[in-house]
Amino acid sequence: MLSGIGTILIVEDHPALCALAEEVLSSEGYSVLAAHDGANALRIAEEHSGRIQLLLTDVVLPAVDGQEMSGKEIASRLHALRPEMKVVFMSGHPRNALTENGTLDRDANFLEKPWSPDGLCQEIHAVLKAQPSTLRILVVDDEEGVRDWLAEILEGHGHRVFTARDGLEAKQLARRQPLDLMITDISMPNEEGLGIILALRKTHPEIKIIAMSGANAEALMDAKLMGAGATLAKPFTSEMVLKCIRGLSPVETSGAGR
Repeated sequence: MLSGIGTILIVEDHPALCALAEEVLSSEGYSVLAAHDGANALRIAEEHSGRIQLLLTDVVLPAVDGQEMSGKEIASRLHALRPEMKVVFMSGHPRNALTENGTLDRDANFLEKPWSPDGLCQEIHAVLKAQPSTLRILVVDDEEGVRDWLAEILEGHGHRVFTARDGLEAKQLARRQPLDLMITDISMPNEEGLGIILALRKTHPEIKIIAMSGANAEALMDAKLMGAGATLAKPFTSEMVLKCIRGLSPVETSGAGR
């Protein structure tokens, strides 16, 4: 087996299987936190003061007090708290069945039950050791809170982030700094996002672009026509941002399936 360092949060509703996973991973050197449902997992993650490197969660979990929370939803909500955390899903159902009904994303890390101790450790070790590919990302938004939130998420996944308040700053930065991706708001003072998209498509056609807007669906459609590779309607989650980037990026990003 492979030795491990880091903290893993297990979410598994079968007590015996949860105890086995905890025993196996603890014996390999990991610190382990365990929860039997989504509500407990969220509480543990909020109360834990250190880093949690990885979430190991069952895909399908029973309802608790009438509330259902799937492994995918747990991962989404925890990523808002801990954007750097990686995820491995596990299930007794085949991957194909889970992806076809939307229960699991196609690029998710997945371990099918029944797993062996060696298989569990190898999967965890491989996911934790996989190095994220660093992208140079420009975030353009006139709201400081939005810029800071996106920068925190993206830097937490190993990317290098630059920020600009409007189109003028964005174009100046793009002239002096190589970029892989730009995430830009549509409605901003001085120069709006559509103008930036048009300008960068002419001067930097290799840059991938994600356009975002809070209230203008028509503008997002225009952004696609002008060259944006993807759009995001505000408000959106950290998982939605990262999924967009995975879909556009020519290199594999943190947490992508192998």
